[in-house]
Formats: sequence, C-alpha cells, structure tokens
Amino acid sequence: MNIWTEKFVLPQSTIDKWKDRYSDDYFLTVKEDKKLGAHYTGYHRNNEFVDKELLSTYVPKLKNVLDKFGLSGLFSYSSIWGQYYKKEMNAVITPHSHFNELKNIISWIHFLDVPDQKCFYFLVGDEKIYPDTQGQFDLMFYPSFAMHGVDKLIHAKDRLVIVGNISKLL
Repeated sequence: MNIWTEKFVLPQSTIDKWKDRYSDDYFLTVKEDKKLGAHYTGYHRNNEFVDKELLSTYVPKLKNVLDKFGLSGLFSYSSIWGQYYKKEMNAVITPHSHFNELKNIISWIHFLDVPDQKCFYFLVGDEKIYPDTQGQFDLMFYPSFAMHGVDKLIHAKDRLVIVGNISKLL
C-alpha cells in the first residue's frame, strides 16, 4: 500500500515543541470504548484549528513529492494534524481509511518520534501488514482508500506522528 517513502529529518527542538503542543487537553481524544484508550490528536480539531507551523513545514515537501509523479495540479494540503500517543493512555486506533471524502486521494504519515515497535499497519482482508518504513523521520505516502490502524504502544513511553491528506480541489 506504500506509494512512496523518503526520509524527512526535522530538528529535535521542533519535535519537542510539537509534543508539548499536542499534549494539551484541547487535543485529547478519549474513546467511547474505554478498551481503545485515549490519545492526543488534531484530527477532530482540523476544522477549527489550523496548525500554520505544520502547513509551512509540510506543504513544500508534499508539493515536491507530487511533482516527482507529475502531479502538480490543483491540490489542497491543509488537512494536516499531529497525533501524540503516551504509553499509559493505551491508545488503539481501529482500522479505517481516509477515503471518507472522495476528494482525498493520497494520505501520508511522518514518523517523528517513534519506538522500534511497529505500531502502524495496513489491513488487507484480515491480515495486518506492518510496513518496514516506519522508523524515525520516514515520510510515507499511501492511497487514501487503504485501510490502516495503530496498535497499542508497548515498548516506549510515547510516539509522535504527523498525518495528513492530499485532496484534489474539485
């Protein structure tokens, strides 16, 4: 399901700042099913909170990657959010896709501060497939229709990823 991966290194000071920002209760999401835990995410705040720093960091990179494939048309890159997991919160992200809007064509995830444990997976039928390219600074692109999820963090105290969708302007 992985379309493209490359390393995109950011300074540790930026990662620390984003961990601090996204650990605010404003971003806390507690699952109705308590077995699924809780985590911090900007996803549910995406319509009211635009993280301009994420936009300025990622939009040039996203455009550059699309240009490599000859896709330099009219796209929106504004659907970007941070996701911060802490081990004690026991977060599990159940399988889902980002193709809930037909305009979402490519989704991406940037693994910033991640454990050796591979948490992110694609779901193909009943099989979980864990991409090898989910180490620190891996920026991975995949089709928005790809079912994916995140396992509970076991082998580290926390995990920070930045996630987004690239959407075709209709």
